[in-house]
Amino acid sequence: MLGPDLRYCLRVILRRGTWTAGTVATIALVVGISTCMFAAVYGLLLRPYPFPHADRLVMLWESNRDTGVGHLPVTESAYPIYRRELSDLATVGYFIPSNPGFPVSMAETRQAITFVRAAPELFSLPGATPVIGRTFTAEEGVYPAEKVVVLSYGF
Repeated sequence: MLGPDLRYCLRVILRRGTWTAGTVATIALVVGISTCMFAAVYGLLLRPYPFPHADRLVMLWESNRDTGVGHLPVTESAYPIYRRELSDLATVGYFIPSNPGFPVSMAETRQAITFVRAAPELFSLPGATPVIGRTFTAEEGVYPAEKVVVLSYGF
């Protein structure tokens, strides 16, 4: 006796078109929001990093007690002190963000390049290996050394 019940439901749905359209739109909106939320949670929290031992990485920040400013990047001059004092850590590396970018003339377009200064040990921390070429050597990490560049795959 499913047939008569289905016909009755179809008649009610067709008779109340505005209510049906609102209900369908609400369900579609809720499903879309739920999909976005689950995708964001997976992408930000659950998906593992693309390198081994990501749970062993630590990022250090400095703070200025006199001014009360915190969350400052570690300075390049403090790097040898951290490397010496934090002997319990397997490796210590640093990176220093520079200006947001500087314009470089490339053919007819001007494109901003973002760069950072980095210690040679930085690439060994996550176990990253270059696709082509090499990363920095220990001699290139001591001032004044030749300026060596490691380009990203996207660049």
